[in-house]
Amino acid sequence: MGQTIAFLLSAKRDKEAARRFVQRALNRENTRNPRVVVTDQLKGYPGALQDMKQDGALGRFVQHRRGRWLNNWVEQDHRCIKRRTRPMLGFKRFVTARRTPAGIEAIAMLTKGQVRGEPAHDITAQRAFVHQIFGLAA
Repeated sequence: MGQTIAFLLSAKRDKEAARRFVQRALNRENTRNPRVVVTDQLKGYPGALQDMKQDGALGRFVQHRRGRWLNNWVEQDHRCIKRRTRPMLGFKRFVTARRTPAGIEAIAMLTKGQVRGEPAHDITAQRAFVHQIFGLAA
């Protein structure tokens, strides 16, 4: 699959959350100014993108495409998260809901080779990296 651009879990899905997500995605150093932004049908995206165009944070001629199946490439990237969280039947607290997918996404990025200095197929180096980050005994 493609590169993970951004991952954000918020308590609300509104215009401000959409703006935070798009700003986070555009502020990454490996992201260029896009020609087209493809999103799901969240009602907050059009307003957030319009505000960003007016502020100059997003190019004036950037197209916004909304659709139910247009972002399937992105959704396919989150299959591993859905597969692990469905049997849990949800989370009791928002903190747990935020940390669990973030950890799963971090490991997915590591296995796809998106972490600098860590090769994609060196399991031993990845294991040592995870142990170092989370302070686990090797």
